[in-house]
Amino acid sequence: MHLKKLRIIDFRNIVKAELEFSSAFNFFVLYGDNGSGKTSILEAISLLNSSKGMQKAKLSDVINYDAKGFGVLATLKAEDDLDDIEVKLTYQSNKKEFFIDNEKLQRLSQLAMLGNVCWVTPASDRLFYDSKKPRRDFFDRLVYAIDKNLAKNLNTYNYLLQNRMKLLQSGKTEGVWLDKLEQEISVLGVDILKSRMRYVSKLNSILENYDLSFDFVGSVEKTFAEEIDNVEYAGLELKWQDILKANRIKDLRVNGTNFGIHKTDIKGLRASSNLMLESSSMGQHKKALIDLIIAHVKLVKQVTNETICLLIDEITSHLDDKNKKYLFDNLEELRVQTFLTGVRKTDFEVLDNKAIFMNVNKGNVTLD
Repeated sequence: MHLKKLRIIDFRNIVKAELEFSSAFNFFVLYGDNGSGKTSILEAISLLNSSKGMQKAKLSDVINYDAKGFGVLATLKAEDDLDDIEVKLTYQSNKKEFFIDNEKLQRLSQLAMLGNVCWVTPASDRLFYDSKKPRRDFFDRLVYAIDKNLAKNLNTYNYLLQNRMKLLQSGKTEGVWLDKLEQEISVLGVDILKSRMRYVSKLNSILENYDLSFDFVGSVEKTFAEEIDNVEYAGLELKWQDILKANRIKDLRVNGTNFGIHKTDIKGLRASSNLMLESSSMGQHKKALIDLIIAHVKLVKQVTNETICLLIDEITSHLDDKNKKYLFDNLEELRVQTFLTGVRKTDFEVLDNKAIFMNVNKGNVTLD
């Protein structure tokens, strides 16, 4: 999919903005002071592909000042040259609704048909330095690009974990219903494990050329290491269920389920130097993030035959010219529609005549 037009109404500090994106360009640069509305535009785009968007904000918190709701409308060009697709998100009276070609969506999973949107935010600068949950969420978003069932499976899995803890806390440490819950958790857990492992295996095949690899690591991956290495997942559900049953009292004491894919971490390694990314310098970390983005885009094109809409918020201002050129040259070669934000237009000089530049000032957007 290629985003052709975008209209934003009463979203954060943007009262009304209408933007067009020529298919003759892959790069679109939004520059302006902090707080001017650059990130809000990227967030509006991300909401068309995700129920939470890149900021994970409550929708009631992004309504512009005294407005009663907001709207995001987009025109997408299909890659197979079919008719354009009109997408609309509205939020009013605490009610969110999506429409595709004026037909209301019954399930948010239908957003998957719109293609893939990937975002990188300033928080990504410390992806392998900070806690594991942001890393896990970041990679699950990447996995979702090639397995559209992942988001639903994760939501259901977490819901079942909550119900299991409620039963344990109510004093029911035995019983058919608890057995049933743990069975469902185990089945979903194995499905999620397989999705992650398939993704990282394909990703690492591409990253061999970049001297980089990633692995999901945790209690599940360690316990089932032999099965994972041999790609033998049959029977894991029963083993998983037995572990949950054996840990009921322990989990009750700590008020949480200790075994599961919700505890998984992700590790990155530079093979030639045997350097783990959490021990790398900031420059090495940024280079690894760039390589990861490029490899992910290549993987999505291989698996889905779709291109990605890439949202890069601010991080280029912290890259040196060499790494900027490396990133932009690779994305240009892959023909990725890329939206970038930064305070200074000069941060994007390396793009020269390859980008459309838009100045954002107090929620207003003007084309250079």
